[in-house]
Amino acid sequence: MVDHAANPAFKEALNRYLRFLAAERGGATHTVKSYREDLLQLIDYLQEAGCNGPADVTTVVLRRYAAALHATGYAPTTIARKLASIRSFYRFGHREGWVSSNPAQPLRSP
Repeated sequence: MVDHAANPAFKEALNRYLRFLAAERGGATHTVKSYREDLLQLIDYLQEAGCNGPADVTTVVLRRYAAALHATGYAPTTIARKLASIRSFYRFGHREGWVSSNPAQPLRSP
């Protein structure tokens, strides 16, 4: 069950996740910066798709995003990193109670 009182909007969720990531990675700034850029790009896409927060996102929407990345011409390694960022973000969100299940779990790298 989603804890709606704790369900943040995208930017708040991103900030919480990045703080967690920085602490977990011991401040590996390159990783945090890359994940931040990946997730900001995702958030722009999700908001255009009508999603208001992490709990609104489905696996179908994330698969469409992955297909859009491929259609845009990103290299498979770049898409793989972006999907890893998304899976990690939603794994954290699931642990924090923002989502009842992880919609990114079924995503596979190219």
